[in-house]
Amino acid sequence: MMTNNNLVNIKDGPLYTPNLETPVLLNPIARAQLDKTGSYSFPKKLPTSLTFDEANVQAVSKLLESQGSMTGIGVDQGRDRADCCMAIVD
Repeated sequence: MMTNNNLVNIKDGPLYTPNLETPVLLNPIARAQLDKTGSYSFPKKLPTSLTFDEANVQAVSKLLESQGSMTGIGVDQGRDRADCCMAIVD
C-alpha cells in the first residue's frame, strides 16, 4: 500500500451523479459499491428494501429456547412493585 502511494484516495467530487443526489441522500439503505474502475460509486438503481437473513433469527431463537425461562431478567428481583412505584413518585 505505501509503496504505491495509494493509502488515501482523494476524491474531487461526490460518489453520486447530480441526478442521483436526492435519491441517495433520502435513501438510508443506499450504499456505494466498488465499480469497474476500482473506485466507489452508487449504482443507477438503488435498493428499495432490505434483505433479512432469517438464519440468524432461527439460530438465536434456538439458543434462547435452550436457556429455559428468561423471566425476571433486567428486573429488580428483591423489590416489591409498590416499592418501585413509590420510589419514582418520591
